[in-house]
Amino acid sequence: MTTEELLERYAVGERDFSKVKLSGIGELLEGVCLKDINLSDSRIDNLSFVETNLSRANLKNTILWQTNFIGADLSETCFERANLTQAILKNAKGNNTNFIRTIFLDTIMPDGSIRNEAIF
Repeated sequence: MTTEELLERYAVGERDFSKVKLSGIGELLEGVCLKDINLSDSRIDNLSFVETNLSRANLKNTILWQTNFIGADLSETCFERANLTQAILKNAKGNNTNFIRTIFLDTIMPDGSIRNEAIF
């Protein structure tokens, strides 16, 4: 699936994009509203969600390698069992974000610290 196709389908009301593959070299989903989107069980690489509203998004069991979430709204977003290897969460906002069993490897956290651990 392309980011353009995802945005078009989201715009007409679709929210379930589980099990998709998005590879984002040169692809941007910056500054858009993707509130309540379901991207569970997906693989997302090198995609930019800078300043994107991902509140209440479902990213459970999703691989998010080298994904950029700088300044994104991650309020009530579920990252349970997600893989955030080399993801950037710097300045991301969020309350009640679920990081249960999340894998962090060279992940830049909202406060700028680098995290390397899996939460089980």
